Amino acid sequence: EQAGGEEVLAVCLAGCLADWRRPRRPSAAQRPTSAREVALRALVPPSCCPRAGHCREARRPAGRSMAEGTARPAASHGKAQREEARPAAGQGDDAAHQHVAESADEGPELVQLASALRGIDEELKQANALVKEFQELMHKSVELQDKVKTISLRTKRDLSGLDRSVRKLRLSDSQEASDLVGALNTLKRRAVRLRETQPETRSIFSRIVLGRVNVKCFSERERFRLRDEYNKFKLRTSVIFVLFPLVVLFFHYYLRHNWADTHWINLFHHLWLLYYFVSLALRENILLVNGSNIRPWWIYHHYLSAAGTVVWLVWPQTEIYLSYVPYVTCLCLYTGVVQSMQILFYQKRDYANRALGKTGHMDISYPETLTELPKELLILVPFLFIAQVWQMLLGLSFLKTFFFECDILDKHWTEFREELQVGASGVFAIILASGNFIATVLTVYRKANQKQSMLALKEEREQLSRVLDHKVKAS
Repeated sequence: EQAGGEEVLAVCLAGCLADWRRPRRPSAAQRPTSAREVALRALVPPSCCPRAGHCREARRPAGRSMAEGTARPAASHGKAQREEARPAAGQGDDAAHQHVAESADEGPELVQLASALRGIDEELKQANALVKEFQELMHKSVELQDKVKTISLRTKRDLSGLDRSVRKLRLSDSQEASDLVGALNTLKRRAVRLRETQPETRSIFSRIVLGRVNVKCFSERERFRLRDEYNKFKLRTSVIFVLFPLVVLFFHYYLRHNWADTHWINLFHHLWLLYYFVSLALRENILLVNGSNIRPWWIYHHYLSAAGTVVWLVWPQTEIYLSYVPYVTCLCLYTGVVQSMQILFYQKRDYANRALGKTGHMDISYPETLTELPKELLILVPFLFIAQVWQMLLGLSFLKTFFFECDILDKHWTEFREELQVGASGVFAIILASGNFIATVLTVYRKANQKQSMLALKEEREQLSRVLDHKVKAS
């Protein structure tokens, strides 16, 4: 029995040695991944081997020793298993053919994906070349800006010297003197236009909010987008400018006596007004840098209005505060209605005015006054004057309350609770009303004499031409 066990062990070792010497399939990590190799590999998959799991026992040699009788049953057993595995081999062949068909179907898709990747690679190479060209052009544009800046500074210095010389000469009213003054003014306007190529922030307010960054757009598309976004902002906020005062009045007259606290709605209203005026001031500063026709007064108007809203935000809820809430809110409502009428009208005439050359591409309309005087807008002039007179009377009422009802002479300034808010509101209201009135009158006068202004500019250009021609003849 011991000799028979050793014989069986020898047979098993011989079978293992034969398996070790037999060449093996490559591992999954070493196998190719192309469509063709996948199809070839699928012809004989490992799961379809008819001897899988029984190869070792089937290949064991039968010994001629005492264990021959014991090894034969094992060989016969392997033969029986091979007979049983033949149907499985047929099933394995069908699976192999199916795998080959699926791989053949996937082949064109892989080719299309590879072609798409190559196309994207070519587009990225082309885009990278364009980016490199763009960077070179930007570097060149910076050099050109530096050259223009040098010329602009030198020209500005020379024009300042000529202006002082003209003033010292005290020229008479001769034709040559007037031609020289007109030519000097024309050259000054042309020198100012050189700033269009220089990056700048300009205003202190923009520097405080944004820092020393460039806010100038050098492409027309970006400048037009700035103007369009400004007009959209005014159109959208005009609706809130009308609806919010209505909500405040509803809370003041109907809910203030039933609810414990309604002061928060006034705070939200003035917070929104603060956001509105600060946004307008920032947008108009950027538009002014980019060549818009905004007058400086309207930017200062928004500064003062924002300061006035801050005063109302820190005003405690007292009897004087509650007495002025409906008057100020009704003024905001009235102003919002007039502004909405103007914005809607200007929006319809904007394209026609630019096509006719009456306004520039970066010109905008002012909600607080007029920018043109067609017959349809003459009816708005009385409404504008009513709003300005209303604001003036409201400011005078604030000052009257400050001097006669707050008892500022009988109190130390450390005992003031709302006195400073009352006085500041009156001062801001009077300044805003006076400035709006003067700006409206100047706009009406300028639009009425627009033809004369155009003729004056044309005459100054002709004077410059005469001066230059005179110098050429003299030389």
